[in-house]
Amino acid sequence: MPSSKRRTPTSAERRLDKPRAEVPGGRHRYAVVAASVLLCALIIRIPMLAGALNANPMLEHPQNDAHVYWEMAGRIAGGDLVDDKPFLSVPLYPYLLGLLRAFGVGLTGVYVLQLLIHLVTAGLIGLLAARKTDRVVGLTAAIVFLLLQEPAFFAARLLPSTIQLLVVTLTILAADRYACHGGRGSAAVFGALVGLLCLIYPPAMLLVPFVFVWLWWFGRTPQQLKAGSEGKRQERTSQRTDAKRWHSSGLVAGLLAAVVGIAVISPATIHNFAACGEFIPITAHAGITFRQGNAPESDGVYTCIEGISPLRERMHEDAASLYAARTGRQGGYREVDRYYLHQGLGFLASNPAKAFRLVAQKVYWFFSGRHYYDYDHLSLERAEGIAPFSYLAPVPTAWLMGPGLLGVFLIARRGRFSAFDAAMLILPLVIVAGFWFSPRYRLPVIPLLCVTTAAAIVYAVRDVRAEARKPGPIIGVILLTAASIATGGINHAKLFDRMESSITSYVDNLWRLYDETGDYEAAVDHFQRLQQRFPDHPRLFPGVVQAYLGKIAMTQQRWAEAEEAFARCLQIDPQNAAAHSGRWWVLTQLGRRQEAIPDLIEAVRLDPNEPLSALGYGIHLAEQGQLEAAEKQLRHAITLTPDEPKAYFNLAMVLKQVGRPKEGVPFLQEALRLKPAYTRARQLLKELESE
Repeated sequence: MPSSKRRTPTSAERRLDKPRAEVPGGRHRYAVVAASVLLCALIIRIPMLAGALNANPMLEHPQNDAHVYWEMAGRIAGGDLVDDKPFLSVPLYPYLLGLLRAFGVGLTGVYVLQLLIHLVTAGLIGLLAARKTDRVVGLTAAIVFLLLQEPAFFAARLLPSTIQLLVVTLTILAADRYACHGGRGSAAVFGALVGLLCLIYPPAMLLVPFVFVWLWWFGRTPQQLKAGSEGKRQERTSQRTDAKRWHSSGLVAGLLAAVVGIAVISPATIHNFAACGEFIPITAHAGITFRQGNAPESDGVYTCIEGISPLRERMHEDAASLYAARTGRQGGYREVDRYYLHQGLGFLASNPAKAFRLVAQKVYWFFSGRHYYDYDHLSLERAEGIAPFSYLAPVPTAWLMGPGLLGVFLIARRGRFSAFDAAMLILPLVIVAGFWFSPRYRLPVIPLLCVTTAAAIVYAVRDVRAEARKPGPIIGVILLTAASIATGGINHAKLFDRMESSITSYVDNLWRLYDETGDYEAAVDHFQRLQQRFPDHPRLFPGVVQAYLGKIAMTQQRWAEAEEAFARCLQIDPQNAAAHSGRWWVLTQLGRRQEAIPDLIEAVRLDPNEPLSALGYGIHLAEQGQLEAAEKQLRHAITLTPDEPKAYFNLAMVLKQVGRPKEGVPFLQEALRLKPAYTRARQLLKELESE
């Protein structure tokens, strides 16, 4: 006769069958409230974006990585789908941009689309939290995400961060769906999203073997879990049969997810092999990036390697040149990258005490960093007033760290928290601790951090309002939030993570921007205002201002005055690329061309995207007989100055010298279209057409 004793549910059953608290009115009311939250967020984000587009010139003229992505997208839109080098950054984003550019979408259109994706991500984070806990936590999680500074900031930047947050959230949702329902279809979708995540967040490659193991171990459907709990009443042979079935189901699911994920990643691998003939799964710069964060001079954030440009366009070329100089041989992408990886590992192994302190400092950056940005500078833009309405997204990510950790514990006890969720929280921390801190490296932790923070807040409020009046969670939330907020004051007192410490890179961004636009009077005014705003940098701003005064004098052909201004700038800032470029041009105009060559070479080394020196360097290489390098440099100069007929003419000359004269014909035709009176181009065109 069957026993009437009630069976105690297993922990797996409790997680799968957890009753959910409902928003009064059910799903319809929840949908209305969620839609209202997103509509309010849209109303708020529109003036934020419009104000930034109007006040911030960097949105119209992307710099650094954003410039690289936009240029790559332009080539892709033009049909150039395979580059001549492997991916050195995120592969997926430039192809998405290229698709948009192919349909005529400009920068503003991209920012608008990213804003909409940002709002969709907020809704999906709410859905994720509702699935793992309940709908009240879901609404709270969406609101927390919409209040954060960094996601709102990156939505108006030409960077993969906004797409990355979307794919991270979708991947965690897919993992949660598989955990609830199982099935090979869910495993395949999950694997595809993990592969897509790798293409927008390359460190996720570490998750591919983890996903295989996790699905193999976890690969039992809820029905099998429930059946397994009844196994105590069945014969031992039946239990063994069920165990084999579960093992087989998990193995198939794990293999399926891994294979699908690798298949999604494979186009990047194939592209890299086609570009350089080497096996590079996604990107080729992990070793160099590792060395940038692990050296005697490292302090937890990006540290430039001496002799290697921080600009992505020049990074590998400089690294390969240094490698060749130090080893006496030319190396491929993998060999060069491995060389710098071994340098970083060697430093850590030979200095264990310093290595421990450095890793601890990176971890502290991860939990407390507010102001440091490696390229874009949220705090400085807000201080300058060129990020209007940014106060509508006021919460730093660091404020969520304390309550978010408490929320992990509470969800694990009261909701649904999987090993994959833990991996998605730990992976960004591991990357920061291993490489160096950047808000972009920390960013993938945000979706789950919003969920766990919301859970901590909601559960704490419920516990203190319940009949039992449990004050523990609310006290924990208050104390941990206060501790997270307090790190800002501690850092300020310790002169750690100061907004002003990023002034140099911020000024470099502005320098390149104004040099691109040619609005030198506005540049002088801007930098003089910055000098008044940040008087602790007395040498930096006078040097920049002197360089722009030299630019102004150069445009007015006051050569002697321009030379003097550039010389004063280089005394203050010897690394000023545009000052070297300007001095080279001025000395050339004064008939002192040989004296100017070192300035030209240094200008290109410091900033390969400065149009004037890029063209001049291509001509210089051709004159030196380095025709292959000259061709590459002049093609690059054309991308920087597509309206300069001299670039097309000199490229045609080089093509003639290397024995490919017919290839130069369209370039001469373009030069004549731009300058019909270009006599030398017309003569050369006739000569080439007659051959």
